[in-house]
Amino acid sequence: MDQYLEWEQLALIQQLNCGCDTHAKRAITTATLHGYHSRQSQLLPKEDVALIIWGNKVTGDILSPLRFHASREVAHQHLGTRRKDKWSNDKFNAVDWEHLDLVLKNKTNMYKIWRSKQDLRFCGTRVQVGCFSGDSCPDKQCPNCSCREITMHLMLCPEKHRTKLLTEMVNKLTKWMTQDDRTDPEILYWIPKFILMRGCKPLSEMGAMSHQFRTLAESQDSIGWGDFTKGYVSTHFYAIQSFHLTVLSE
Repeated sequence: MDQYLEWEQLALIQQLNCGCDTHAKRAITTATLHGYHSRQSQLLPKEDVALIIWGNKVTGDILSPLRFHASREVAHQHLGTRRKDKWSNDKFNAVDWEHLDLVLKNKTNMYKIWRSKQDLRFCGTRVQVGCFSGDSCPDKQCPNCSCREITMHLMLCPEKHRTKLLTEMVNKLTKWMTQDDRTDPEILYWIPKFILMRGCKPLSEMGAMSHQFRTLAESQDSIGWGDFTKGYVSTHFYAIQSFHLTVLSE
């Protein structure tokens, strides 16, 4: 009724209802701005017991969140202690593990196997194939540019046709992000350019940015370009993108 009547014309119960709506929307906006992981846990009235894991309140089946957080701890220990490319605590905590887990749940087993091989550097590059070929001097050169073909070389190969392929894939990504204005303008502008830089320049040093996006860029830089291409994105993406979608829907 507040869309048709002045505030003084509303009955007390209608004014109270408007006040409740305003506070509820304000709480949602605050939670969106600060991100999922920053929301404080809260017991409901007459709720004597609640299961809270790493600050997140479990309101449904406990199996999935328990498995996720247990797996997260195993990943933390593994990435923090491996000999090569050891992850710092800051880098690990910057990754949005929760939404990465949600994305992978809908992928096929073959995709998960492929991603694991890519992440562990066991995909079929010349170096890996050569290690198991049995040859004393296996050919480990990239067939396109003659550089040593390791996993990351697949993204960094300077040969013109492979560079063209990367550019085409980025153009397709940009086209998808542009649909229905559903992507935050700064994410849409900077991320394709960041991918095409191939790690030659940090995201935070690519130009003028808003304070919110610069925080995202610095967080993503702590993760790195190479791991970004494997799906390890900063938690700040969710905060900025969800706020954009909230404003878009109003």
